[in-house]
Amino acid sequence: MVIDKKVLDYMSHLSKLKIDDEKQEEMLESLEKILGYISSLEECDTENTEITYNVLGLENVMRDDTITPSFDREDILKNAPSKEAGCFIVPKVLS
Repeated sequence: MVIDKKVLDYMSHLSKLKIDDEKQEEMLESLEKILGYISSLEECDTENTEITYNVLGLENVMRDDTITPSFDREDILKNAPSKEAGCFIVPKVLS
């Protein structure tokens, strides 16, 4: 893909960026270099390359889910300013 002034103007309009006239040439050169690098990556032979999902080989380490004693509900609700049916009563947030 060739990036010319018309494409650069269109991209700056979409991104709502104002690019000064003196910066446009510099921007065009930078974008051409980026596209050149990307096109060089397309030339790489990846036919026999295995798909890599995680380059570090990390896995999630999960502990066993065991039931443990919890706090007593009545102890937790002792200092609640308002409570009902074993639950906290809080001010309505959504209308």
